[in-house]
Amino acid sequence: MNLRDDGVYCDCTVGGAGHLLAMLRRTRQARFIAIDCDPAAVAYSRHVIADYRHRCFIFENNFINLDLILNQINIPKVDGILFDLGVSYHQLTTPERGFSFERNGELLMRMSPKIPSLRARLCKTGQEELAGVLREYGDVRNYKKIARMIFERRDVIATTLDLRRVIEEAVPRRFLKKNLHKVFQSLRIWINDELGQLNWAGFAQGDADVWRELIGREIPQLYGMFMNRWPNPSLAEELVQKTVFDAVRGRASYDPSKGSPEEWLFGIARNNIRLEMRKRASRPSVNGDLSIYLATIDSEPLPDEVLEQKETAAVVRTALSRLEGKEQTVLKAKYLEGISARDIAARIGITEKAVHSLLYRARMLLRRELERIISADKQGQ
Repeated sequence: MNLRDDGVYCDCTVGGAGHLLAMLRRTRQARFIAIDCDPAAVAYSRHVIADYRHRCFIFENNFINLDLILNQINIPKVDGILFDLGVSYHQLTTPERGFSFERNGELLMRMSPKIPSLRARLCKTGQEELAGVLREYGDVRNYKKIARMIFERRDVIATTLDLRRVIEEAVPRRFLKKNLHKVFQSLRIWINDELGQLNWAGFAQGDADVWRELIGREIPQLYGMFMNRWPNPSLAEELVQKTVFDAVRGRASYDPSKGSPEEWLFGIARNNIRLEMRKRASRPSVNGDLSIYLATIDSEPLPDEVLEQKETAAVVRTALSRLEGKEQTVLKAKYLEGISARDIAARIGITEKAVHSLLYRARMLLRRELERIISADKQGQ
């Protein structure tokens, strides 16, 4: 974001205040508004930015009420808006919040305590609606079977692991991890109305009721359009967000003589697909991607942009397959699943210190394997 010291900016999903704090540090006089519907996130953020509280307002609210918040503090408009959509690390790793299929907790999965829990919603939802949620928000291939099994057992699904066990019965083991991600994500988006709320974002000015209705109606179709092109939920959410904001900013330029509002909106979406394809076409080679990974292997997971490249991911899988069983297990758990060393130790029955030693050895062996593969590939060329 291009920040100016005389500007007013809004972080609509403040979370742990990481982005907000970075923007505050980059400016001296700019004012900021931060919003989050999670009271725990609001309390934590107020603590984090305490040194800057004289130029930062933090509200426990939903960003769809941005216009009301601006009126409340007598600010006519903002110069920039930031969204970081999805679940936060804190929410994901806190079992009591009910977001993770790796940790047992009550089936809540709500961003705000004012929202009904997922368990309560499941008990009141029909099988067809549930199937639609899995199809539209998660692109789940066997959505009908999973929806039927969840519907039939909705009265006994009380925790995240109860839900996981249902999914485990519904899909083959080799597809389990991908389906767990997709099902939990689609239910999270649905229960918190994440995509539906986007149509209100940025409408702090002017009469936009027609545009609110239009975009709100078409968001599931936009999401499905992006998922069909790239089956990557995070990228689909990002492209939906970009399309919505492009439509909000450019709605004054809409020309009815050139087509319906829906055609105009999907034209923006197709343009964003072209831009994404152009960006991917300019991406580095497999060797370049592996170089990115080798530069971060000692401290970070496999970068998402590396794993999205099929050729690169295949090379990494080949290298992983040449490691011993425990070395593969700890690397995958740590770098692909994000599991802590303590949880890994409990999983495979060794001490936490032994896990760190094993991780160090496995990283070094994987580095050598990848370097050997890259070298052999270059010589073959």
